[in-house]
Amino acid sequence: MIEIEWMSYLSGRPAPTEDDLAQLERHTGLELPEDYRRVVRQHAGQAPRHGRVSFGEGAQGGSTFVALFFVSTEREFLFDPDNVFGALRSFRDWADGQPWAERMLPIGSNSAAGVFCLDYREVGPPKMTFADKYEDPDYDKALLPVADSFGDLLAKLS
Repeated sequence: MIEIEWMSYLSGRPAPTEDDLAQLERHTGLELPEDYRRVVRQHAGQAPRHGRVSFGEGAQGGSTFVALFFVSTEREFLFDPDNVFGALRSFRDWADGQPWAERMLPIGSNSAAGVFCLDYREVGPPKMTFADKYEDPDYDKALLPVADSFGDLLAKLS
C-alpha cells in the first residue's frame, strides 16, 4: 500500500457515498477504478503533503497535485468547482465540443487552470492525464500524460 500523508484542504465537503460514485459512473458512462474509489472515499477534498508530480518535458515539466476533488450529488454542491460534477462541467466547457472530452474525468486540481484527469481515451484501465486549461484545447500541449494509472499517480506522490 502506498503511504501518502493527506492534509485538510476543502473543509465542509461531504465524503462521497457509494451512491454518489455510482451516479457519477451513470452520468459519465465511465467505470471508476477501484483504487480511485477507495482513495476518494477516504480523502476527498484533501491534499497530499508532497504533491509535486513530474511529467512532460524539461526540468520544469510537471505540476503540483493540490486537491482531490470531492464527489457529491447533493444539490448544494453540484456546481462547486471542487466537486467532480462541477469540475466536469467546467472541463467540458473548456474543451468546447472536443470528442475526447467525453472520455476524460477531472478528479483533482493544481489550484490554477490545470486538472488531473482519469483518461479513458484508450482501451483498458484509464491512464492519468493533465489538462492545462491555459492552453487551447486544440493544441497538442493542452493534454499531457502523467501516469499509466491512478495508482501510478499515487506512487509519484509518495
